[in-house]
Amino acid sequence: MNLPDDDSSARALDEVRARRVRLRSAMDTLEAALAAPVAGRVADWWAAVASCLEDLRSALQRHITAAEADGGLLTQILTDAPRLANTVNRLRQDHVELADVVDALVARPAPTDSAAIREAGLELLGRLARHRRLGAHLLYEAYSVDVGAGD
Repeated sequence: MNLPDDDSSARALDEVRARRVRLRSAMDTLEAALAAPVAGRVADWWAAVASCLEDLRSALQRHITAAEADGGLLTQILTDAPRLANTVNRLRQDHVELADVVDALVARPAPTDSAAIREAGLELLGRLARHRRLGAHLLYEAYSVDVGAGD
């Protein structure tokens, strides 16, 4: 199945790619903040991590809003390729779970145990990477379009 070859489809795919890049960038920035040294600077480290988590939350929320909107990408895929309903449902469940994890990390008070924050952050990054891979796979299965190039 292929997307119609028109300007609106091209714009829609460009928007998907842009959101993927924004989310990936936020993930990379969080990973760097989590990896930064903590010794003697817990408050500064946490401030940097918390800022990165806010950026990630914003990028994730944009992604979720666009994908889940009435007539959005997931709805369109269900219309065009109903055989992919299980994958669409999995991505929708991921949206709920990932948003909850990010919100919980953002809401944490300044850490007394930076190792636990690092572990939770790295687990989140792994889940986000799997979600992005599943989304790229879904688009390829539905429309034979590769949005993951350059990731």
